[in-house]
Amino acid sequence: MLVTGAAGFVGANLVRRWTEQGYDVEAVVGPDSDPWRLLGSNDYHTVDLTSDAGVEALLTNVRPDVVVNAAAHGAYSSQSDTQRMIDVNVRFVERLVDWCCERSSALVHLGSSSEYGPKDHPPSELERTAPNSMYALTKNCGSHIVCDAVRRRHMAGVVLRLYSVYGPWEEPSRLMPTLAVGVASRRLPTRLVDPDVARDFVHVDDVVRCITAWIERRPVLEEPAILNVGSGTQTSMAELVALVRSHFHIAELPQWGTMRNRDWDTSSWVADVRRVASALGWQAQVELADGLSQLVSFVGTHRERYERID
Repeated sequence: MLVTGAAGFVGANLVRRWTEQGYDVEAVVGPDSDPWRLLGSNDYHTVDLTSDAGVEALLTNVRPDVVVNAAAHGAYSSQSDTQRMIDVNVRFVERLVDWCCERSSALVHLGSSSEYGPKDHPPSELERTAPNSMYALTKNCGSHIVCDAVRRRHMAGVVLRLYSVYGPWEEPSRLMPTLAVGVASRRLPTRLVDPDVARDFVHVDDVVRCITAWIERRPVLEEPAILNVGSGTQTSMAELVALVRSHFHIAELPQWGTMRNRDWDTSSWVADVRRVASALGWQAQVELADGLSQLVSFVGTHRERYERID
């Protein structure tokens, strides 16, 4: 199996877990990536995914049976280069799909719940998307390219639309690691959005299980070839902070509204997981409190990376 975006949060978890389980895994990182999640290993390919020649050489050399595309640009506020979003989230996906079709390789493309845009209900994979950012728009384009290849070119492939993934090796500046770091000093983050902002938090271990289940089963889906991957439970910021305060005995009160809401923040954000349950027999297993406890332990042993960011 070949994993692109292996220096990132989800990609690195895939590489580490599958390597531990004895799979033959090839990791791909970008030339500007910091492969700290791979523990300094030199056992990976460094490839610029915007280079046609580089990508062709990589795929021809490795000849993977399965490709998991965890590469993306624009998911973080620091990634605002529109052209790079187009190059990585659209053009690279198009090249990857062509290669997989020609070589009969399977493709798991990691999409984003952002593709749906604002919804006041759990959106199903069958309904119209309404992306409201360039990142969401380009991710949605990539998903359409994959689904078109499955439909017209009979490629073995799927789009897994991930909701708010959290867990070990997550980007230190994100909410969940920031909460976990604060637990050590019995503090809450000093910057919080409005308490009604909601997310569907799904642990990275559950995501890895879902991806593995699709690779092992490769079910034929009715159009479109998309599966939502989330817990199926919505958690507001107020509920999340209340859980942290109760579970870890933090007396400090939250200072709501000390961070400006992002354009995509909403009070309704939760996955419809009926289709993935039917297709793969999969459902999220890690309870939020357990996942947070695991993350607290993890950041405690990796403090050099997880310094508090306010």
